[in-house]
Amino acid sequence: MSLTQVSGRCSCRLCGIEEPPLEKYHDHPLRNGNPVVVIAMFLVVVLNVLGHLARPSCNFAIRILKCMVQCALQQRDGNLMDSHRRLLKDFPTDVRSVRNAFDIEPTISIYAACPKCSFTHKPARTESGIDIYPSRCQYIQFKGQKKCGTRITKQRVQDGKSVRSPIRPFPYQSFPDFVARLLSRLGIEDMLDQARQRGGDDGGDILDIWDASAICELEGPDGKPFFDAPNGEARLAWCLSIDWFNPYHNKTAGKSASVGSMAMTCLNLPPSIRSRPENVYMSVIPGPREPQNEQINNFLRPLVDDLQPCWFSGIWYSKTSRHPNGRLVRSAICHSVADGPAARKIGGGTGTSGGWISPFYTSQRREDINNIDETVSTADFHRQQSILTPPMM
Repeated sequence: MSLTQVSGRCSCRLCGIEEPPLEKYHDHPLRNGNPVVVIAMFLVVVLNVLGHLARPSCNFAIRILKCMVQCALQQRDGNLMDSHRRLLKDFPTDVRSVRNAFDIEPTISIYAACPKCSFTHKPARTESGIDIYPSRCQYIQFKGQKKCGTRITKQRVQDGKSVRSPIRPFPYQSFPDFVARLLSRLGIEDMLDQARQRGGDDGGDILDIWDASAICELEGPDGKPFFDAPNGEARLAWCLSIDWFNPYHNKTAGKSASVGSMAMTCLNLPPSIRSRPENVYMSVIPGPREPQNEQINNFLRPLVDDLQPCWFSGIWYSKTSRHPNGRLVRSAICHSVADGPAARKIGGGTGTSGGWISPFYTSQRREDINNIDETVSTADFHRQQSILTPPMM
């Protein structure tokens, strides 16, 4: 198999990527539901998701809407027709069932991150839908060493059974599923395919990344320009951004913690809508502390595993909003946006206290900054590395 096929519920065993369920994006069961019930459900979902209304208040809103519909349908004698009784019977009673009916939640896998070394353990899911985790960390940093052995799970009750739950959960969003959701929206594919056409003329002002030559000349794994796609094939460019913040706000006194965000925006979209919440891929790096330099690889590994087939062979989506017979989609991370410490971690450079002038590909210490001969040799080393090092995915 030369490419990953995304169709129905099958998956590609060669790359290990589970295929996203495309049916919910194109043939949603609520399309055949009663319009009155669907509108009421939609109103409650908007209040809960966008208005941040609590669950008890949303459940109260559902009951009030049901009472209003019942009063409107009652006849003068107070009786209801059989069709109206069936309609009221279909009314939900809890906002959780409403959210499940709309199926708006992204595809999330909960990894168990080690509290000590930050190694992430992927769950093994049983047929009953229960995730299985090891009780202790299985990470071995160097050959011949013992396993980390830190406890990573705790016991909890799920569906009447005692199961292991991660002490430090790492929720990872499936990248192929996010792209499938993006391609199912009307009008999005037209904007994705017109990215190269929005580029300016040679020698003009650079107003967008597509006006620069570096991204347009990016070589793919076959040695050809990556974004010179064959007819019908989509080539997507992504920007990776990782940063950490204090969820308790930046107060001088009070609780202190560090939680990370791993976000990607699609550069094919126009700049005005790239950063809208519905267009941003997002995963959360758990706290309570920021991972050390090499530990960031544990949280990047699931994303890299998803992106490798997207870069080398592409993923075949059996249906999109503009291509009912499917199309091949390939993706590449073209650049990253981060502050100094985060950029060093993403690129595998030395820390801010490492004592080197540059965190990448340098042999010059800070105390030798006035040594001109050393500076020239370091610049030559940079130039050689840029020639010998292939472009990153």
